[in-house]
Amino acid sequence: MEKTIIVNGQENKIKIISQNAEQIVFEFAGAEYSYQRMADIADFIFLKRGDKLIKATTSVLGNGETRIAINENEATVGLKSRKSSTQAAAGELKSPMPGKIFKIMAKVSQKVTVGEPLLIVEAMKMEHTIKANQDGIIKKINYKEGEQVDAGALLVQIEE
Repeated sequence: MEKTIIVNGQENKIKIISQNAEQIVFEFAGAEYSYQRMADIADFIFLKRGDKLIKATTSVLGNGETRIAINENEATVGLKSRKSSTQAAAGELKSPMPGKIFKIMAKVSQKVTVGEPLLIVEAMKMEHTIKANQDGIIKKINYKEGEQVDAGALLVQIEE
């Protein structure tokens, strides 16, 4: 399948070799590229190409495709929308990526409100603040400061 992508404002044709919600492999200018979708956090997507992790801003277009911007380069790619394994239901907070619990600001039985910072996960020298996704009381905190976590690990449970 051929797609049009925009790189530095110039339209280019790419040939999609394989594509699913987790990965896209395509041919462009005679070379093959493979990007693995690692995590989605707010308007950012983390992609992996070989050993390199790439942070990109994303926006979903009306046709369901995703516009990805890395630095000043933009590409519109048909990555299928999906619920990431790092996204959680209300009351469940999962780690957006592998890392270490840097700081815990909340306690079990504490009353919290939406948006309140609960803990910080440190990953690749970046800190990700995990905030309450609903009002309620903290039922369980599954990790302690300094512990390693995998992407998608259930960190905190909040009950109404």
